[in-house]
Amino acid sequence: MTSVELRLEVRPAIEADLPVLRALYRDAVLGVGRTAYSAEQVDVWVNFSAEAGFEGFILSADTYVALKQGAIVAFCGLADEGHLASIYVGRAHQRCGIGLALLNYVLARHPHPSSGRYYTEASEFSRPLFLRAGFHLVGIEKVQRNGVGFERYLMERAPFET
Repeated sequence: MTSVELRLEVRPAIEADLPVLRALYRDAVLGVGRTAYSAEQVDVWVNFSAEAGFEGFILSADTYVALKQGAIVAFCGLADEGHLASIYVGRAHQRCGIGLALLNYVLARHPHPSSGRYYTEASEFSRPLFLRAGFHLVGIEKVQRNGVGFERYLMERAPFET
């Protein structure tokens, strides 16, 4: 395990973490989702944690978990090509710097994305986090999930200079 600021321990996610990550995902979405999304959108979003695709969502990227006092409080996944697949912080730990610390940690572990850039599809409430991490808005897309429309912010940034 590696320590980063905010007294966090960070390690790669493993398959045995999936039940905890499912619960953390649900908690994170419920924690701030209703501040920017309809109840129908939140329901579709939160229910993804119970779908078969959730395991691939976690394990197909290089996903790291942040632990505070031995408990997983956040996770962040980044694929080799630079796609930031996930970043979720549990409700009790949101808005206190853990997301940014974990994001910076994960980006530093992947300094040379094969696409030459980092990119993501940000939610309304994760967009400020990405802006603080040096990402910029390149577009907005509208997607459908289980018949419910969502607007996502397409964001990217250059890799670290080495």
